[in-house]
Amino acid sequence: MLDRWRKLDPRNGLREQKEIAADFTLKSGKEFHQALTAPAKDLQEALEMYNATAEEALRFSVNTCTFDDVLSELKAAVRVYEQKATGPANVLRRFARAAGDYSVEIAPWCDLVPADNGLNVLSAGLRMIFSIAKRNADNRERILQAFHDIPALVNKASRQQSQFAFSKDVRHSAITFYETVVRALAQLIVQLNGSINSDTRFWDRVSRLRERLFGSSLRGKSIDTILRTVSIQVAKFEECLDLVRDKIRMGTYETVVVAAEAMHEFNEKLQQLQSDMKSLKENAEKSKDDGPDPILQRQVSTEAIELGQKYGSMNRKDQHSLDIMNHLFNFLISNYSELMQSLGVYFRQHLEDLDTVLKEQHQFDDAAQSHARQLLQSPRFSHWFSSQSSDVLWSVICIIDGITGFEYGPWLNDLWDVMDILDKIVKDPALRPHFKLLVTTPFADGVVDRTVMEHQRLVLPSDSSSGGFAEMSDRLVWDEIGQATRLEEYRRAVRLNEEEDSEDSDGLSE
Repeated sequence: MLDRWRKLDPRNGLREQKEIAADFTLKSGKEFHQALTAPAKDLQEALEMYNATAEEALRFSVNTCTFDDVLSELKAAVRVYEQKATGPANVLRRFARAAGDYSVEIAPWCDLVPADNGLNVLSAGLRMIFSIAKRNADNRERILQAFHDIPALVNKASRQQSQFAFSKDVRHSAITFYETVVRALAQLIVQLNGSINSDTRFWDRVSRLRERLFGSSLRGKSIDTILRTVSIQVAKFEECLDLVRDKIRMGTYETVVVAAEAMHEFNEKLQQLQSDMKSLKENAEKSKDDGPDPILQRQVSTEAIELGQKYGSMNRKDQHSLDIMNHLFNFLISNYSELMQSLGVYFRQHLEDLDTVLKEQHQFDDAAQSHARQLLQSPRFSHWFSSQSSDVLWSVICIIDGITGFEYGPWLNDLWDVMDILDKIVKDPALRPHFKLLVTTPFADGVVDRTVMEHQRLVLPSDSSSGGFAEMSDRLVWDEIGQATRLEEYRRAVRLNEEEDSEDSDGLSE
């Protein structure tokens, strides 16, 4: 299965990867994401229709269109508008600022929806609209006014979606925003394309698409109506973000108020405790100076007991946490046999897992691999995995036992791939509190062990020295030097494999 995954690596065939993802989108896109339904298919058909009817110099590839192409077309439309437009100058300045300031930082749509799932037609649709605006003088100003904030909003939406990943409202509003923009692009292309090229060979196809987009009316919606729908949805999306920010501010304020009240109560108890302890100390000094007084001694003893009962509960929670940590420490410093027995680790498990992978790897076809990758990259999975709510996810513990079994020959490159993926997960600040990784090896000088720094190791004592203490760390991550070395080894292995493949192909051709 790992060899098949390597075929999907961007360095070994980005085109293959996109074709597999696009095929999966056409078959199962609706189940994966709500935005991959009718609007995206309508837009793709409208773009294909445009390419079929447009002049050869104006055609472009829908599947390879990037957001940089969108910005390039947008700036070209702005230059034409600067030369010919008679509208207000402030609109133009806003538009140029939205295109220029964000041209370097603009993020792809994949921060909200993964880019490999076929929604690159959205970028293609935006590029097409700006191209039409550049050549359509009658509607140029209206189109630019309606879409001049879209690039900036894409950048803003991607960052806000990442920042507010816990908010379902932002997610739903983003999906609605996608559907509105995609459908509006399809409608505008169908509406405006007829005025540019009216080839009768495609009239039937245009009529069917127009009827599906606009309903039974042949005239359809006006351009102003379509553009107004986009503007309304943009305002709704920003309003949703403002509401989420307000909720966060209110929640933060309430948390601060509660914490302030708790601290005030704690300070009052502490001051009372100091006053009571001062009185107890004075009585004790008086008893010491005046000689033993049975009545005073009983009073001091009674006050000491009352103080213990009164303030003893303040440290119960802290004591409970300390007890838990002591139990955990005693568990980790157990000898090797006790630890393995308590974990229930089967010493041949990794070999049997390897046999299972080798026997059943033919069951993982390209569609299944693409489906799994899409699910793991989906924002819904990231939201679940990085959740701050304990009832959704407490923690994930990953134990790889006997890693030394893969430190040889043909498995070494695959071992680096797996460890590099785990390293990225462990170093992710959003996942670190919820993902714990333990990699075990019986040898102190293995290939993997040499890449781990001293403070990152957890060394268990042997049976003969069970009375010693273990070196502990709660972060089993790889150092940067080791990571760079592994990356260089991986690249060297990839180059060797490519050279061997080229030599084999040359031999076959001869």
